[in-house]
Amino acid sequence: MIKTITIGLFFSVGILIVNGKITHEQLSSINTALTTINQFENKCTTSSDCLTEPIGARACGGPGGYIVYSKTSSYVEYILSLAKLTTKLGRQYNEENSVISICTLAKQPIAVCDKNHMCVAQ
Repeated sequence: MIKTITIGLFFSVGILIVNGKITHEQLSSINTALTTINQFENKCTTSSDCLTEPIGARACGGPGGYIVYSKTSSYVEYILSLAKLTTKLGRQYNEENSVISICTLAKQPIAVCDKNHMCVAQ
C-alpha cells in the first residue's frame, strides 16, 4: 500500500514539475512524503542500523539538512530516492527564484539508535 502511494507521489510530482516551475508547496509535499515514509520503519537494534542522507539544498551550496533513517527499513530505496529528489529540486527552486540563504554548511548529525529502538540524530 505504501509503495503504491509513493509511486503515485513520484508520478504526480513529476507531472507537475515538468509542466512548470517548482513551487514551495511541491518541495514541502516531497519533504512531507519523505518524513512520512521514514516514520513507517525507522526501527533499529543498534546504532549501526542508522544512517544519514543529505536533503534539500541551500542557495550557497550544500544540503539544507539531513534525514536519519534505518538501513533495515524496507523503504530505503524510496527514502534515498526522495532525498535525492529534494536536493535536485531544491537546487532548481533556488535558481529559478534567486533564493538567498545563509552560507554555512548544515552539520551532518550522528545517527544513533535510541532507547525506544528508533534511529534519531544526536
